Amino acid sequence: MTSNSKAGGARKGAGRKKYEPSEDEKRIAVNACRNGATVEELAIILGISDTVCAREFDRELKKGRASRNVFVKGCLLQGIKKGNPRLIEFYMRTQCGWKDTDPSMNITVDKPEQIVFNVQAKPSAAAND
Repeated sequence: MTSNSKAGGARKGAGRKKYEPSEDEKRIAVNACRNGATVEELAIILGISDTVCAREFDRELKKGRASRNVFVKGCLLQGIKKGNPRLIEFYMRTQCGWKDTDPSMNITVDKPEQIVFNVQAKPSAAAND
C-alpha cells in the first residue's frame, strides 16, 4: 500500500464534535452549584452525562461551591456575633479543636458581644508532690 492511501484511521471531521458549553449553561451551572446541586443533578438539568459535566463545568462547579461556602460561613459568623451558643459550640468544635470531654472548660454568653470562656487550670503532677 502506498502512503497516500486513505484506508483506516481517523479522518478529518469524523466523530462527535467536542461539547462546548454556552455562557447561559455556565451561568446555570454556577447558580445551581451555589444552591447545592451535585454534578449528577447538574448533568440532568443540562441534559449531558456526568463525565462531560464534571469535565466541562469544573471551573463553574468550584465557583458555585466556593460562593455557597462563603455565604454559609457568613451566616455562621453572624449567628456567633449574636451570641447563639449552639453556633459558638459548633465553631469551637470544628475550628478550634474544642472537645467537651474536658469538664474544666465551659462557655457562657451574658451579652451577644461578650463571650466568656472559663478555663480552670489542671493541677500539675509537680504540685501533688
